[in-house]
Amino acid sequence: MTGIAYLAPERRTTLGSVRPLIPSGVGGRSPTPPPSARPADDLARQTSRVVLGNDEIEVACDAIWFVKSRGAADDVQERLWDRLQTVRTGDSGGLAWIGLTADEIFATLRAVRYIADELPLDDDEQALLVRLEAF
Repeated sequence: MTGIAYLAPERRTTLGSVRPLIPSGVGGRSPTPPPSARPADDLARQTSRVVLGNDEIEVACDAIWFVKSRGAADDVQERLWDRLQTVRTGDSGGLAWIGLTADEIFATLRAVRYIADELPLDDDEQALLVRLEAF
């Protein structure tokens, strides 16, 4: 899967490109429902304020894995872990990015803080902590 996996399927095309939304009435598509009619999860993804790139995805995965390995992961962290696995590239190269919902931002923040309570944070973990705390 590519880094655009968090986009609605009708918006996905080839790697790195996204089809623009077509105005209602063009091409036979139905109009976009008002925000009140959209599922909350879709709306939260559309209003995401934090996008993680390759390195931050790896740091977030490591932090959540640390929490999971101690049996302390919550439901949001478990779901985020699964979602991140589909886009992470690790050492294989390639580009990945993913937008986080507010719940996912706070789940990642909790995971990094959990590490900080147990061990000193490395530079990447510290940078992600500072960035997410600014949210």
